[in-house]
Order: sequence, then C-alpha cells, then structure tokens
Amino acid sequence: MSVLKKTFINGLFLIIPIILALYIIIRVIEILRKLVSPIASKISISLMGGEMTARILAIVLLILLCFFAGILAKTKMANQIKEWIEGSLLSHIPGYNFLKGMGGDAAGLASQELKEVVLVDTEEVWQIGF
Repeated sequence: MSVLKKTFINGLFLIIPIILALYIIIRVIEILRKLVSPIASKISISLMGGEMTARILAIVLLILLCFFAGILAKTKMANQIKEWIEGSLLSHIPGYNFLKGMGGDAAGLASQELKEVVLVDTEEVWQIGF
C-alpha cells in the first residue's frame, strides 16, 4: 500500500503543474486571440470563419513574446527587478520559496539557498523535506 501511495503522490506532483501550465497557456492564447482578431480579419486567408487565423496569430505572438522575454531575462536590469519583486513581494506569500524550490528542482536548476525538495515518509505521516 505504501508503494501505491508514493506512486500516486509522485504522479500528482507531475500532473498538477502540467495541467496548471496548460490552463494558463490556453487562457493567454484566448486573450491574445481577442487582441489579434482585428488583424486576423484583414488577412485574406480565412480558416473556419477567421477564428483559426486569429488563434494561429495568437500562438505565434505568444511564441514571439516568450522569445523576447527570454532575451530580456538575461539582462542585468531584469534580474534586479526580479530579485526586488521576489524579495519585497513574493517572499511574503506562504509557500512561495517552497514552490520556487520545487520548480527549480524539476527544471534542473541549482540554487545555493534552496536544497532539493523531497517527500519523507516518517512512519505514519508524509512530510516535506529539504
């Protein structure tokens, strides 16, 4: 039974972030689709009444935004802003450092201040350990 619980919890920690990421991406694409709809209506290619054209443009726009955000993230000023936001705002949110550590571990990023996040089976209770 212990193996089943452990396997279930591991699956849960894998599936939930994927579902949340997909949900957020879909919501962002829908917002961008509304923004690019006027442009899509001007394009002579009309797929499914213009809906598909707008969605494709929204996806391309999201990819471009992510690319340029990645370039911007490498700058010194962006790192200073990120550190300020984390230090003054996000660090006061309960569980933020824990989630940041889990995300860093999942992405394979090493952090000096956060250790690897694990689930520890202490007889009757599962606890989060670092």
